[in-house]
Amino acid sequence: MDRVKRTVMHKEHRKGGKAVPDIPTILRAFFVCGCVRITLTNENKDHAAYRVFRFFLLPVWRRLGWDKWENATMFNWDLPWYYKEIEKFVVEFGLNCVTPSLWKPRKIHRLIRSRDTTDPVSDLPPATATRVWENVSSPSQTNRHKDIAWMAVKGGLPVRSFMHSRGLCPHRECPRGCPAEETTYHLFWACPFAQRLRRALKQEMEAHIPYPNITHHSVLYGLFPKTHSVEAIQGCWRILCCVKDILLYARTRLVTNGEVVSREACR
Repeated sequence: MDRVKRTVMHKEHRKGGKAVPDIPTILRAFFVCGCVRITLTNENKDHAAYRVFRFFLLPVWRRLGWDKWENATMFNWDLPWYYKEIEKFVVEFGLNCVTPSLWKPRKIHRLIRSRDTTDPVSDLPPATATRVWENVSSPSQTNRHKDIAWMAVKGGLPVRSFMHSRGLCPHRECPRGCPAEETTYHLFWACPFAQRLRRALKQEMEAHIPYPNITHHSVLYGLFPKTHSVEAIQGCWRILCCVKDILLYARTRLVTNGEVVSREACR
């Protein structure tokens, strides 16, 4: 998964991330909001903390347009490094337009996350990419199936093409003897073993969606014709995620232990 940046992991599920808590950003938001609350929204201006914080932060608030100079007020030009982080945080996330009264840690963090862009999916338009990430993070899936679907879209599954490009595997061909390169597309769709397993589950799939309507986009991304109902699409998508889980398990046993898992055992 070295191609997936940490910033992508912090994104919401529907934007292509895993909603991993961004602890540094959360802590920075708490610190900045605390400084804003003490110096700008605090009504008790005779408090000692107000005077100390204002002594250091008045130049920062002035540059951000949140406060004005007062000739009778002392201030410090040489800011400590931890106070410099306040202006850096505001500029980094474009929060200059947020008024001081709205600086609450949860609100600021939600605002930052709402500005995340949707991670693109190769060969698919942006509108379709949003549907893909919604399918990947569908609440009807188990956590394992969500992870497999997410890694399949990201191209991070440990198939031979992925491992060979990083010098971890000497071959790129399918371990089942296929002449084709083992990619995520081949593992889940083009491999004859995957095709036989899908045909074995044809009856279960057709209970939701006609078998000819299932394409490689359906298997990899959960994309089906819009003529089907949401319940039918989710039902078929659950079956396909189970199939991908079985295919990955059988492939792992074959590569690591040399054990051939038959189609009947998979079914």
